[in-house]
Amino acid sequence: MPLRLGRIRKTLLASIGMTVLLAPAVAASNSEYGSFLAGQHAEALRDTDRAAAFMLRVLEENPDDQKLLRRTFILSLTAGKMETAVSLAQRIEGAGGKMSTAAMLLATGLIATGVCRGIARHPRLLEGRALRLGWTVALAAAGLLLIATH
Repeated sequence: MPLRLGRIRKTLLASIGMTVLLAPAVAASNSEYGSFLAGQHAEALRDTDRAAAFMLRVLEENPDDQKLLRRTFILSLTAGKMETAVSLAQRIEGAGGKMSTAAMLLATGLIATGVCRGIARHPRLLEGRALRLGWTVALAAAGLLLIATH
């Protein structure tokens, strides 16, 4: 008996529907495996906020897993969770990991801190041309720092 395309579509839609419905329930069980699966599912749906949150749960259970640390860092950065991303970048660099994105985030943070201090001391830096020039120099310095460290 040949399979009909309509039956395959219905089966596929039912599978997707069950996955969407069950992923939060599996993750809510607070199991490491459930959180990992829910994180993967959220990532596949491009829901980076939830994917980062689930992967952070898994990372808490596996703090020495460098691959998971890097993946969680990228998800947090993509989701715009900058405090978490900076913390994870510091862990990556502290463990001797070589990840250019983490190094660039940390370098940019240092440069931004320095730029803010400079503006506080020299308010004229906020003027149009000076500000544009300052950011150009800061970005160039971040690039050079990144190249020099890797």
